Amino acid sequence: MRYQLTDEWQLMANADWEDWSQFSDNLLSVQGGVLNPQAALDREWKDTWKAGIAASRHLGNKIYSMGLSYDSSPVSDSKRTIDLPMDNQIKLSAAMGIQGTERLSYALGTTLMYAGEGKVDQTAQGVRFKGKFDTNLILFVGATARYVY
Repeated sequence: MRYQLTDEWQLMANADWEDWSQFSDNLLSVQGGVLNPQAALDREWKDTWKAGIAASRHLGNKIYSMGLSYDSSPVSDSKRTIDLPMDNQIKLSAAMGIQGTERLSYALGTTLMYAGEGKVDQTAQGVRFKGKFDTNLILFVGATARYVY
């Protein structure tokens, strides 16, 4: 949803549902040997939901935006594995875009994502791994340039 508050300000909100359970079953196979074994791994992922809010401000040839979103965890704490410790996620994003000329525009944006604690308690080959991630932050930085021919 998008709402034009004033000529300069715009408010946005979004929500979605994601079908993570479709990626729950993973087939592992080893090739090149005599037996070429295969094993199925059910990660027991569940579907997730997401919600976010954002605002943008247009000033002349520049646009500034900032947003906040939340994604639920695709797996319960008891089913989480160390190879992909997915948890709930909180994302804070900011961006700035500039219309340089009639044909050229460019933008720079960043997102700081808190990827949850990622609590893990699993036993594999007789070894138990139990813990959580203390600093589970990921920083994304991106830039774009657009030229219209």
